[in-house]
Amino acid sequence: MSLLDHLNSRTCGSSPLNFNVLVKGWWDSFLVTRKRSQQLRLKLKLLREHLRVWSKEIFGNVEARKKDLLKDINLWDSNEVRGNLSKVQRQMWDLAKQDCEHTTCLEEIKWNQKAKVK
Repeated sequence: MSLLDHLNSRTCGSSPLNFNVLVKGWWDSFLVTRKRSQQLRLKLKLLREHLRVWSKEIFGNVEARKKDLLKDINLWDSNEVRGNLSKVQRQMWDLAKQDCEHTTCLEEIKWNQKAKVK
């Protein structure tokens, strides 16, 4: 299963159609005025840089984010057991659990990408 198929089959990440449109937009925006033999190489280099920035924006440091979310969730879990959660805190707890699921999905995708590179 390709990364794009994986992203499409999960609830996290952007859809393949959106990703393809994004990459095509970047590709078309690169105005390279060199010899034809150098154009492809330079466009691929520019695309690689755009993909690095995009990956950092989308994935970021998922391990640190997940660790922080789990710490918050554990704190709210312990308060929930004691019945000390307000309505707002309960909503924040639910959002943190959803964000943790999403972050776990991103972490899985990241590790799958790393496994394919080696």
